Amino acid sequence: MIRTLLTLAALSVGVVAAQSAQLDALKVQTQFKNIALSDLRSGGPPPNGIPPLGFAGDSGPLPDTSAVKFESVKEAAGWLTPREPVILVTVGGRSGIFPMQVLLWHEIANVTLGNVPLAVTFCPLCNTALVADRRIPIGPEQRTRLKGTPQANASSVLVTFGVSGLLYKSDLVMFDSVTHSLWYQAIGRGLVGPLEGAELRVYPSLIVPFEEAAWAAPRALVLSKETGYDRPYGRNPYVGYDNAAEPPFLYDGPVDGRLPPKERVVTVTAGDARAAYPFTLLSKLGVVNDRVGDVPLTVFWASGTTSALGSAALRDGRDVGAGVVFDRRVGGRTLTFGRVDGSFRDRETGSTWTLTGQATAGALKGQTLKPVVHANHFWFAWAAYAPQTRIYTAR
Repeated sequence: MIRTLLTLAALSVGVVAAQSAQLDALKVQTQFKNIALSDLRSGGPPPNGIPPLGFAGDSGPLPDTSAVKFESVKEAAGWLTPREPVILVTVGGRSGIFPMQVLLWHEIANVTLGNVPLAVTFCPLCNTALVADRRIPIGPEQRTRLKGTPQANASSVLVTFGVSGLLYKSDLVMFDSVTHSLWYQAIGRGLVGPLEGAELRVYPSLIVPFEEAAWAAPRALVLSKETGYDRPYGRNPYVGYDNAAEPPFLYDGPVDGRLPPKERVVTVTAGDARAAYPFTLLSKLGVVNDRVGDVPLTVFWASGTTSALGSAALRDGRDVGAGVVFDRRVGGRTLTFGRVDGSFRDRETGSTWTLTGQATAGALKGQTLKPVVHANHFWFAWAAYAPQTRIYTAR
């Protein structure tokens, strides 16, 4: 399928025409922008042709989409296999589990979790997940652009997000339902439209296997595959896309040769400091203790998570592992972690920790590490955004 898409994308005249049609359909106010419009590419489908879940309140011609349904962990265990990748997020005291086998077909789920309005997003082309607040802060510049609208005097605006059908640096471009501004999914920043320059509040989330998420949050709400759409959930429409020999889709920017383009990396930003931790190195080390900016952090890696982008069926995907990031400070003390007998253990107290950051034995049993906002990307996608990123190397 990817080869077919690449062949179609090579027809540049058609791509340009589709991009123009998508911008027209969205009625984007293109006078407000921080990128060249020519940097936007049509991914093929029209706006919401890949239907986001829970899209509502559109001020233009696009109809609402099916609302999200949740089910229990026990119910989800009937169709999710233990090693399948899911996004685990806890906000407002409530945990949610979002299976990749559903997000592959919808890319955005507009939900409310713990009374917090969220957009849970996944871009298959960049392997990038982002969980963000749907209440967009309105600054003075955006307020001026919104003059004459109900949002002009507001400090924030509540939106749902749709799938524009456009790509930026091969990444999903979202649009909001109120102003139709375009958003760079990988970092949650407005690109074009009245909300250009605004930034979404991003919440920490973990990509882990379903069995780990279910153990860590047994009362979590799980995104149901009963979406109202006829899709072959559990099947991968991007077979072989994580093959390093395949070029990124519709990406013609510079390639940072320090790592292969589709090397999986865990990335962290703290202020102006950025770091990337390659999965190939993490798989050898198991644990990294590092500092990014002022944040002492640890990166846990464990095998047992299948790729969502390899085999035709997610349950048959190759094991690519899971990389997650936590703050190393617990109770005023900075811990140092290692991998011992297949589990994570801190040097200072000898406590044992899970992949999801919970202490199950030792002096700190019952404590939970604070997750740090991080992401799993293909290297090309992150390097296109942050070329000055420091790549962690074993000392």
